[in-house]
Amino acid sequence: MNTVLEKPKADWVQAKMAYVQDVTLTYADIAEMFGVSTRQVERRGKDEDWGGCRQDVGQNVEYIITAKMVDERVAINDKHQQQYAAVQAYIRVYMATINKWNKKIIDEAQAKGETPNPDDFYSPKKLRSLMKTLRLAIEGERVTVDLPNIIVAPVGWQPPELSDKV
Repeated sequence: MNTVLEKPKADWVQAKMAYVQDVTLTYADIAEMFGVSTRQVERRGKDEDWGGCRQDVGQNVEYIITAKMVDERVAINDKHQQQYAAVQAYIRVYMATINKWNKKIIDEAQAKGETPNPDDFYSPKKLRSLMKTLRLAIEGERVTVDLPNIIVAPVGWQPPELSDKV
């Protein structure tokens, strides 16, 4: 009885997966990894379009990464809009409270027949500090995800001054 040791066949599915998933591997690398000749891998790669498969996988990965970045940026924009809305609501309440307190100061002074002292009025200085802190935090986050930080205003437009006096 003549026994011939047969060389085990390469796992071509695994070989193709290795080639497609790792763009640094060459056909020669695959041949060495799976114990076959480079020519066999070249033939198989050409017949089964391994290069095209590798390109398709790369495009899919690029699409997934791009979609994830877009989703992340949308979420950040949404968060910034929510923060902005919350700050606007806070400003309305804060300014209404300041106006109420300042009106009380004016009313009390007028009841005594005096002129109110402007130094006695409540000031929105804390509000300015809060807004500056929030703006810096939002701008920093936008820079890290490559979102625009600059809002373009119409030519000649100037923001109103926030007075310490109400």
